[in-house]
Amino acid sequence: MFKRKKTVTAVDLSDSKACGVIAEVKNGQIEVLASHLIEGGGLKKGLVVDIGATAGILKDLLKELKKGAGDSSDSIYINVSGSHLDTGNCHGAVMISNNRGVVLKKDVRSVISSAHVHGIALDRMPLHTLVRDYIIDEHKGIINPLKMHARKIEVDLLVVTGISNYIKNLKRSVNQAGYQIKEMVTSGLPPFYSVLEEEERKTGVVLIDIGAGLTEIAFFHEEKLKKLAVIPKGGDDITESISKRLKVSASYAEEIKKRYGCALVGSEEAVEEVVLKDSNGNVKVINKNEINEAVKRSLDKILSRVEAKLEEMDCLQSAPCGIVLTGGTALLDSMIEVAQKTFVLPVRLGSPRGFQISKALNSPIWSNCLGLAKYALIKETASPQTAARLKPLAFIKEKTADLFSDYF
Repeated sequence: MFKRKKTVTAVDLSDSKACGVIAEVKNGQIEVLASHLIEGGGLKKGLVVDIGATAGILKDLLKELKKGAGDSSDSIYINVSGSHLDTGNCHGAVMISNNRGVVLKKDVRSVISSAHVHGIALDRMPLHTLVRDYIIDEHKGIINPLKMHARKIEVDLLVVTGISNYIKNLKRSVNQAGYQIKEMVTSGLPPFYSVLEEEERKTGVVLIDIGAGLTEIAFFHEEKLKKLAVIPKGGDDITESISKRLKVSASYAEEIKKRYGCALVGSEEAVEEVVLKDSNGNVKVINKNEINEAVKRSLDKILSRVEAKLEEMDCLQSAPCGIVLTGGTALLDSMIEVAQKTFVLPVRLGSPRGFQISKALNSPIWSNCLGLAKYALIKETASPQTAARLKPLAFIKEKTADLFSDYF
């Protein structure tokens, strides 16, 4: 898969954290040369709310990464998140204009551009364009239309888009930090590379990434992204529920969630007493059930929203491998058990695999960042044929696409 040595920098920016890695391929495996995590990502529900503050966080993060790995590129791969992300189907059609009546690369670019023009609103920017089907003279199921004789070529696309101004704010933050964006990748998709097994990718699986401010749902089948959705709920909502119930600060509630939080209420351990101390030094004793009830109240709302979205996406019948949970909130005690009862499907925890990493990075918290690094390395080091076959994310910069970027 990997043909030449290359080093990449990948950054995962979210509401709760900014984490990044510098990685390269060594002896056929991906080795992380440096990693760093900063608490507080400077975003709110995936959006930049202060360009200067976000730029400062990125600058600090990347400075630490360079210390750990030595010199590195000033171009980075970074995720794009937020409930403004959307997927839609686009259809384009053009007549073949050359005298030979043969499909050329420019015809392929033209038909994809036509689909974008007719299917994407002016205030939105395409992030990923995924070809579902080429149609030649009404004949469907064409994989590669190049050099085929045709009168007309059509294309059906799945396009992931975001609101242009939100994406521009992220880009400005990176530029202000002194870096350039090499590629932006939609959050929730990189774990395709870092946590999913080959059988899951092929047969069908739903990947649910529960972060601090957002929950991202991606359905993969036949090694292709089929559907994507974002819910503006996440671990921060659970923290807020604990804060209100126990009347403690948000930061203390976050600590309580990580230390004692459990998705189940009424377990034997829940009767254990927990000593809490507020900022004024006042002490009170509660049992764990009080914490777990606050967790359950908020978690039930999140899972209910996810369940409704999955019904809307109509993908579970095509996902025999069930659900893979990742993201920091997936680490809640008894989370997998509760998810299995909710969705009545097989559920497992998705942690990174296939990397030479420390124990600290072997966590769902790093699944997005490591997946982004692997995607980058596949793209930059694989042969053109391998990259075309394997990469499921094609970044469209100018509302056109190179033919070989449209395949997984």
